[in-house]
Amino acid sequence: MFLPILLSLLGISVVIKSDNEDYLKRDKRIIKVQNNYNYTNPVFYHIQREIKNHKTIETALQHLEHYTCIKFKQYSEYVIRNGITFFLSSELDVKKGTYGEKLAHVYITQECSQNLGCVKHMLGRAFGLHYEVARYDRYHYVKIFWKNIEKKSKKLYSMVKGFKSRYFNTAFDYGSIMMPNITEGAIKGKKAYGTKGSKYYEYMVGQREEFSFSDIKKINDVFCGGQ
Repeated sequence: MFLPILLSLLGISVVIKSDNEDYLKRDKRIIKVQNNYNYTNPVFYHIQREIKNHKTIETALQHLEHYTCIKFKQYSEYVIRNGITFFLSSELDVKKGTYGEKLAHVYITQECSQNLGCVKHMLGRAFGLHYEVARYDRYHYVKIFWKNIEKKSKKLYSMVKGFKSRYFNTAFDYGSIMMPNITEGAIKGKKAYGTKGSKYYEYMVGQREEFSFSDIKKINDVFCGGQ
């Protein structure tokens, strides 16, 4: 409960999840659904049998479906085109590009498959969302401690080109589900980056509870015609 209150005090909107079915009955004004797609809808998905918890993944898909124009349809076999396949893995990763380009292969651990927020984070990556700290304007908001970051994790903090496009026309969002934990990828006992501005921003980053308003807006801008 602390995180939503803190975000509210700082003027940052977050879509709050509920533990019951009322979640899916909430007002949809946060996203204006428009049937004007620039991709194939519905999005086909397949969950590898080895993943024990299919329900959490399906719930994450259902929540994204509720707040955007995107629809999902389960496929009995590996999706060979225009879709997403979830694979069991020892590490979290998304490969073969975003859904808008081609297939998205989402690799998740058993632990992640049991955590709704973790699945939503990976789903965001599948739809092309990058870490917020990779924005072109990040230096106004965070300071990257490159010496503290492990070599294999430096790519997570590499600036992504093209952030001035309509895909990223929102303000920097400390409460985004795409913000890494302050120590993610860092040497043990060190911070990977620090926040600028309010000291309370460090308590906001790294949340894996829910998509923020700007997360939803970015997906909506690209896949739902900006409405």
